[in-house]
Amino acid sequence: MSGEIKEVTVRLAPKKETLSRLFAVSGNECAFPGCTNRLFDEEFDFIGEVCHIEAAMPDGERFNKSKTNEERRLFENLMGLCHEHHVKTDNVQKFSVNDLKEMKRQHELKFLEPASRISIPDDAIDRVYSDLKKISEAILKTVQSTDIVVKDIFSYLTANLPLASSSNGGFGQEIDSIISLRDTNNQDAAIKLFETFWAKYENQSSAHEKYTYNLLAR
Repeated sequence: MSGEIKEVTVRLAPKKETLSRLFAVSGNECAFPGCTNRLFDEEFDFIGEVCHIEAAMPDGERFNKSKTNEERRLFENLMGLCHEHHVKTDNVQKFSVNDLKEMKRQHELKFLEPASRISIPDDAIDRVYSDLKKISEAILKTVQSTDIVVKDIFSYLTANLPLASSSNGGFGQEIDSIISLRDTNNQDAAIKLFETFWAKYENQSSAHEKYTYNLLAR
C-alpha cells in the first residue's frame, strides 16, 4: 500500500497566447475535413468549440493518464471544431489520437502563411478565454471539495485505523483500489468504495475510530 498522492487531474483553460495561435491557423473554420462551419460569426462571437485531442479529464475521450494538466492544454493537444464534428470525433473507434493530430496538421497547413491567416480581434479571444476559464474554475472547485474528503479518508486509514498496519492482504488491496480511484480523479467513486469498505470493517473498529469516520462522512 503505497498511499502515494499524484497530481489531481483538473481541466486548465488554454492560455490566451495558445488560443491566439490556434485561431490564427484555423482559417476561422472547423478543422474537420471538408467542413466550412465558422468558429467565429460575423460579429466575432465564438460559435465553435475548442476541443482536446486527448481529453482534459479522465472521463473524456482518449484521456492519457501519463500527461500532466499543463500538457493537456498545450496547442498541440487542441483543435477548433464545430459542435457537430466535436460530437462526431468523440467516437474513439473511428478517430484515434493520431487521426485527430493528422486532421489538425492538414487543416493548419492551409493557413500557416501570414497572408492566409484570419485576424481575430483580441477582445473576441479574451471572451473565449474568459468562458473557458469559468468552466475550468467550476471543475476545479468541484475537484477540490471532493479531494479534501478523500485526503481526510487517506489520513484516517493510515493513521487512525489499526487494521491499516495489520497483515490483512485484502484490506491493503482495498485501500490501494481507493487510492487508485483518487489518483485518476474519480473522487466520487473513491468515496463510495470507502463507504463499502467501512461497512465491512466497522465492527472491528473502536468507538474513537467510528467517531472519526462519522466526522469525515458528514
